[in-house]
Parts: sequence; structure tokens; C-alpha cells
Amino acid sequence: MGKVRSLGNKMDELSALLKTQREYRECSIFCFTETWLHSHIHANSVVLPGYSLVRGDRDCSSSRKKKGGGIALFVSERWCNPGHVNLKERLCTPDIELLAVGMRRYYLPREFTSTIVIIVYIPPSADAAVACDVISSAAAKLQTEQEIFPATGHQRV
Repeated sequence: MGKVRSLGNKMDELSALLKTQREYRECSIFCFTETWLHSHIHANSVVLPGYSLVRGDRDCSSSRKKKGGGIALFVSERWCNPGHVNLKERLCTPDIELLAVGMRRYYLPREFTSTIVIIVYIPPSADAAVACDVISSAAAKLQTEQEIFPATGHQRV
């Protein structure tokens, strides 16, 4: 996980680290905030071989901010089939940027049907109480949709 302050210009370094550092090669997911990605930056410019990418580019009209922001999740194809990685929730407001991604990993205990990763960026100028409410509401909504008891992971029958 990292606040990268522009992901596009760090892709060569990240690719090199994946090739040369065991700790990076064995990572199942990479979460990044402050990616500075937007709709004019093509997906091909932020590719990591062997990883699926889910982007949460900053929406300038929703966030009322002109630059910066953005969140991204890279999921290892060794850890999860790319066809089983799907966007559950994406929010962009002046107080928070949130990306919730569901995935069905290759190896999960029988009691669990999937994993959900929630990545959050709260800008320095944000109202922290509002951001916390948004996170809580999003997590509650995702839990309800999954119909899972949080303490046990068992599905409702």
C-alpha cells in the first residue's frame, strides 16, 4: 500500500521491483492512493504483467478538485483469477475516494465465498466525520449484499 503521488511515472520502477525483489513478486495485492490517474490516461500505460488492475480515477466534477487523487488496486493473477475480480463500489466526493473490489481467490476456506478489499483515500481538506460515515455505510452495504455474518463468515441460509 502506498501514496504514490502519480502512478504513471512509477510503473517502470514498480516493474523492476517485481522482477528483482522477492517481497514484491510474492505480493497478492498492491493498493495505491494519489495515483493521479484520469480518463485521458490509457490503461495500457499502467500495466503490471501478471496483475489485474482496478482503477478509481478521481471524478473532478464529483470531488470538486481539479487534479490529484485517484486510487488503484492491482491483484495478482496467481492469487485470483482475473475473471473473479469485480468492482463492488466506487465513490468520489470532496471528503473521500473509495474503491471496493470483490474477488474470489483461488484458496479460501470453505466458509467464505469471496474477499472484499476496500481502499480509501481521505484528502487533507476532508471532513473526517463525514468520511468515516461513508466508509461505515459502504462496508455495511457490502456486508448486506454479501449476506455474510461478519463474526463467522457464514452465509445466511
